[in-house]
Amino acid sequence: MLVADRRKVAQSTAICRYLAKQYDLAGKTDWANLHIDATVDTIHDIRHKIAAFHYEEDEKVKAAKRKAAEETLPFILERLDQQVKENDGYFYDGTLSWADLTFVALLVI
Repeated sequence: MLVADRRKVAQSTAICRYLAKQYDLAGKTDWANLHIDATVDTIHDIRHKIAAFHYEEDEKVKAAKRKAAEETLPFILERLDQQVKENDGYFYDGTLSWADLTFVALLVI
């Protein structure tokens, strides 16, 4: 939860986007922000696919969800890897953005 000027916001992605603008981690244009947002959404998609089987208690359902994740995640991760290679080690425009921090926070830790 973010509390600013006695106002509260509880949605983490909205908070991240807000703070990114405050701390120069957002794009400089609407087009840049569109790409950064799309990358963040992709990162969240990955996390959801992993969580779907990780927290599943029914072993048969868990196995099916794991198989689905194993079939789709390599493709998505390859796309993100290519994106980083094309942007000098970052997700967009060769500079640190909140997409990079989101990846580290949600997937690596």
